[in-house]
Amino acid sequence: VVAEVSGTVEPLAATLVQEKDGTIRLSAADAEVIGESAKIEGGKELNIGFWTNVNDFAQWQVRVDKPGAFEVEVTYACDTNSGDSEYVVVIGNQAVVGKTEVTGSWTNYRTVSLGGIRINDPGVLNAMVRGLRKPGLAVMNLRSVVLKPVAE
Repeated sequence: VVAEVSGTVEPLAATLVQEKDGTIRLSAADAEVIGESAKIEGGKELNIGFWTNVNDFAQWQVRVDKPGAFEVEVTYACDTNSGDSEYVVVIGNQAVVGKTEVTGSWTNYRTVSLGGIRINDPGVLNAMVRGLRKPGLAVMNLRSVVLKPVAE
């Protein structure tokens, strides 16, 4: 999977740190959102919403101290008129693709597993979520991406 971005992608100022148990948590609150329409919204629990341009994306920078195998989980909401959007989660040089299902509203969240990735080396990695195809109004409301360590 290749994620093409128009323009220059600048390095992020803030670097997230992998949790002690190895979990990597990419929340909407920590994202840098790039594009024309997507933006961070919400009150108590933030999300990336108004994602009506499929080329918009969210990015993070994370320091990985414990490489290994990870399960990728995405928490999102999707209104009735926006199902079947395809998106990609890129971590370093690894990627997994997902497809949204209708959750009933923009505030009814679901967590899904997209499968696994492997991070081979410690260091700072860039992470990104980007739409690939958007047949409806918007890609999704994205709350978080969580990489959970998997025993090998």
